[in-house]
Amino acid sequence: MLPTLPPSYEYDDSVVFFQRATGTRIQGRKELECSIQRWDTDFKEEVDGEIIRNINSNDDNNNDIKWQPRFETSSATTTSPTTLLVRWNLTYVDPSIQWMVALVDAVPGWTADFSTYNDKVSEERRFSYSALGKLFARALSTGKLRVPLACIEGVSTCEFVQDGVGNKNKCENGNENENKLGSNSSKRRIRSIAEDLAYAQDLNRGAMANRVCARDLQFFLEIARKPPEFYHETNGVNTKTNNNNNDGASSANGNNQDELYWEDRVTYLLPWRSVPGMMDPMYIEAQAEEDIAANLPLLFGAFSFGLVLVFGNWIAPNLIGQSLFGGATYIVPPSELNEIIGY
Repeated sequence: MLPTLPPSYEYDDSVVFFQRATGTRIQGRKELECSIQRWDTDFKEEVDGEIIRNINSNDDNNNDIKWQPRFETSSATTTSPTTLLVRWNLTYVDPSIQWMVALVDAVPGWTADFSTYNDKVSEERRFSYSALGKLFARALSTGKLRVPLACIEGVSTCEFVQDGVGNKNKCENGNENENKLGSNSSKRRIRSIAEDLAYAQDLNRGAMANRVCARDLQFFLEIARKPPEFYHETNGVNTKTNNNNNDGASSANGNNQDELYWEDRVTYLLPWRSVPGMMDPMYIEAQAEEDIAANLPLLFGAFSFGLVLVFGNWIAPNLIGQSLFGGATYIVPPSELNEIIGY
């Protein structure tokens, strides 16, 4: 799962991929391409959708791919004669809120209004009854249900070398098109790739306060950036070499151990505890100030209780033969009574 290279670029056989957030390194074209394939497969299985790749991020035609993960290259420019800077983003619906997409499908006339929330990375997440009410009120009035869209943004700095001398001569002659992607027929071979993630940078400098954004980063690193040494080959041979663990674990359950080890490694590689509630399983989100001022939790509880009573009274005639309120409207015949008491 890496951005698609422009047509005039290709990986060198000795290419090195370095992921700054986790400090992992993958060397060799074959190993990198194999990792990319594994990342795509793992991510697809987790989010239950095909990964749509698009170099042009300005394409707004979402009819066929609006519910699919999208890996887009927003820009790819040469910042020096040997450096290619690729900015990309990955958007997807988190598995924990797939129910909202299912709700849109189930309600006739409703459509999903997808929107990202990475601009709220510095805001501490608070639960709001009023926001929840506005969400569904808007859906009822407009037919559009807002569905949060996770967004991972990254920058890949690629160092490359040029095959042949044609490009060098053009540079010396000051050709204005010398840095345009795909302007030369010869291939540019990428020797190294250094990846920076926006969320990871925010986390390391203490600027991240949104627990959902931190969870998206953790999910991405665990699923889409797992190094090859934590995988097993199909023949069951353990390929893990850098974990300093020589306990001779059997290959039958080694895969699960590798996966847990990588998750633990991601846990301590970054300062997750700086984000409120990120590493506390007993954490309860604070309520929004407007909810506390308006005493909305009590009103919401009363509304929910009333809604349950109305629903129960609606289905009661089919269950017990009468409504929950008022006098009895159904008299049990003696024949049915005898069946009940066993005579």
